Amino acid sequence: MIPHRRTNRFPFDGRPLPKDVLSRLIAAAHDEDATPLLVKGETARRVLDMPAADAAYRAELAHWTRPGRSGTCRC
Repeated sequence: MIPHRRTNRFPFDGRPLPKDVLSRLIAAAHDEDATPLLVKGETARRVLDMPAADAAYRAELAHWTRPGRSGTCRC
């Protein structure tokens, strides 16, 4: 299924989520024994920047994504 996966890394447009979507996201999180937390503004920026500050994370990401190479995965 990996070749059929779709990822969107574009920023969100700022519109609020429809209530039914938000309800489904909360329910899905609770099904996984997780607690969703909405972060905005500077807090969101700090959270998003956390992995970039972790050298081990960057090394693992480089291993899996092979920066500078294009083409299909030969996993």
